[in-house]
Amino acid sequence: MVDAAEALAIGMVDRVTTELASETQKLALTLADAPPAAIADIKRSLNANTGLRAQLELETEHQLRAFASPEAAERINAFFEKRSQ
Repeated sequence: MVDAAEALAIGMVDRVTTELASETQKLALTLADAPPAAIADIKRSLNANTGLRAQLELETEHQLRAFASPEAAERINAFFEKRSQ
């Protein structure tokens, strides 16, 4: 069994919190703000049952589609202009 401190130390998790409800709410809001097509592609990638080469090809296809989207262009422009999208 790995406790929270050790999980954080070995990189198994990226953060530990005692405020589960508020952290879950923040994550849910972040995901809700994400482009739906990108979330769908993430889910497809996670559910794909492929070998390494096929998985990498799938990920490449998804990334190319994401960066070619109008949402990506707007978010990149907003980042460089230091504004929210």
